[in-house]
Amino acid sequence: MAKPLSVIPQLAFLHLPKAAGTTLNQVLNRIYCQSDCCYIPLWNDLPNEPPDLTRYKLLSGHTFYELFNVLPEKPIFITIVRDPIERAISQYEQMRRIPLDPFGRRDWPDKPVPAMSLDEFIQSEATRPSIENLQTRFLGAHFDRAINTIEDAVLAKEVGTDVQLAKQRLREFAVVGLTERFTETLQLLCSRMGWRPVSTVQNYNVSPNRLRREDIAPQTLKTLIELTRLDLELYDEAQRLFEQQYAQMLHSLLMQNHQ
Repeated sequence: MAKPLSVIPQLAFLHLPKAAGTTLNQVLNRIYCQSDCCYIPLWNDLPNEPPDLTRYKLLSGHTFYELFNVLPEKPIFITIVRDPIERAISQYEQMRRIPLDPFGRRDWPDKPVPAMSLDEFIQSEATRPSIENLQTRFLGAHFDRAINTIEDAVLAKEVGTDVQLAKQRLREFAVVGLTERFTETLQLLCSRMGWRPVSTVQNYNVSPNRLRREDIAPQTLKTLIELTRLDLELYDEAQRLFEQQYAQMLHSLLMQNHQ
């Protein structure tokens, strides 16, 4: 495994919704001063006259990878990927508790989200995008214009997704974590970045008494699997990368101990 990054000019946390990113942000807040952090707004809420993103040491937010094209130099990327079905259930449960659109749109359904069944939620044109291959779209979305400035991003419309591009970009990330392996993800992150290990972490933004996969009707589960088909492919790649990075970390630590 590569040596810890002693000098990190800029770190970008691509925060995939409902993948333990809020909990990770609490860890990052212990490491970075508030003045060094920029929490990027939702894509549709981007300001037309943004601050200078280059002056921050940490960029974090629910945003498409393409936004980082506005930076003069590519930052060090990290992210956490989640099992798509579990992420979809968690997204549904959160939006029942806090019925907000994760993309900042205003074309909300007539029926309140808290009153929706999971099947209604994934069938609605307004709420389905919060589930349909969302993780792949964050990494591999295409837009109707090149993203070279924040102004471009404000005006851009998503027109497609390339899972191969998403996987290619993921392979360039310094750390690819897994929600289901969050403790090990923190170990990997601290080792890679040269940070002091984090011993205690409180889970944030967790839905209580959430729906379980085994409680989902077979036809609804079948629809969910189809809607997250690309995310399932991306998750397989994320698992492979995580296992590879974690094994390299253990080997490096064992060699250091031997020396």
